[in-house]
Amino acid sequence: MYRDEVRIMLLHELGHYLGLDEEQVAALGWRDQAPVSNSNTVVSCRQH
Repeated sequence: MYRDEVRIMLLHELGHYLGLDEEQVAALGWRDQAPVSNSNTVVSCRQH
């Protein structure tokens, strides 16, 4: 389970590093599917 999440996150961030925006990353199936944040969790996707 975590292995797949880490793989997608790494590919997602690699896509941004290579200049892809959120739509392009999602089109490749590398969409960040992090859980909705709550008061105890911070979830963000840095814009490069």
